[in-house]
Amino acid sequence: MMVMALKLRWLHMVQNIIMAKQIQWKWPESYGEDQIVVMFGGLHIEMVALKTLGDWLQGSGWVQALVQAEIATAGTADSFLRASHVLRTRRAHQVTAAALYILQHRAYNHYCLGETRDAEDLPEFEDWCCQRGEDIPSFTTGQPCWN
Repeated sequence: MMVMALKLRWLHMVQNIIMAKQIQWKWPESYGEDQIVVMFGGLHIEMVALKTLGDWLQGSGWVQALVQAEIATAGTADSFLRASHVLRTRRAHQVTAAALYILQHRAYNHYCLGETRDAEDLPEFEDWCCQRGEDIPSFTTGQPCWN
């Protein structure tokens, strides 16, 4: 289902590019490749990226977590999966990333307090995250985006 939605979204984008190229080929003196470059703008690229994230998060409990934390109502949180409102959806993802980053730092601090070794022997936060990521693959989900 998710793969099909992603393929349809990309197919729609490709169809738009094909139509624009056909216009360029039909009227090259006015709209030729030397006159106009066809590409998607930042908004459209961000919309597709947010919709793809929504597809990945579908059924993960993310919507319920946002509602339980009183960040958004159920309907609004569900609309984040479809990226109905780009700015609100972007902010929801930023809040989620910030919360996960804070939780990772709390877990790291808890780990450091529980260790009896010298502070010099403790791994740096990034190294600790890599070690945890080897044991628990979902631990580092999204982390490259946070740095």
